[in-house]
Amino acid sequence: MKLGTDYSYLLCEGLSLFGRASGTIAIGDAKTENKQTFYYVDSQGIIQSAPSPDYVTFKDDDCCHVIPGCHLQLGLQYENSTCGCEYKLRFGYEVVKWYNLQNPRRWFESTEGGNIAQSTQSNTTTLAFHGLLTGIEVKF
Repeated sequence: MKLGTDYSYLLCEGLSLFGRASGTIAIGDAKTENKQTFYYVDSQGIIQSAPSPDYVTFKDDDCCHVIPGCHLQLGLQYENSTCGCEYKLRFGYEVVKWYNLQNPRRWFESTEGGNIAQSTQSNTTTLAFHGLLTGIEVKF
């Protein structure tokens, strides 16, 4: 589901500032599988692999995973028509961000004389893209 709005402010004939904002909610199944190898640290502090590799497979299954996101655009827009075709040229800045994404579990932490396994959650990743925006829109 996506909901948003846009606005343009006319500067002069055909040239305007524009802004767009929208929010998205995606819902679905999320399945992650991760295979890890264990290592140990010897008395000199050197990392050693186990004599026979111990593999552990983690499987996370989320049957109703919700991913919210946002999309923002801001920039200049030139609008005109030629031979009955309307067109818009855009240049600006854009940000797209997604929250609560699925990621493999990571195990960390150690203490003197032993290891303590602590795991991150499987849905803590945030992914964002941002940068310059160029676009062409044609209506005929």
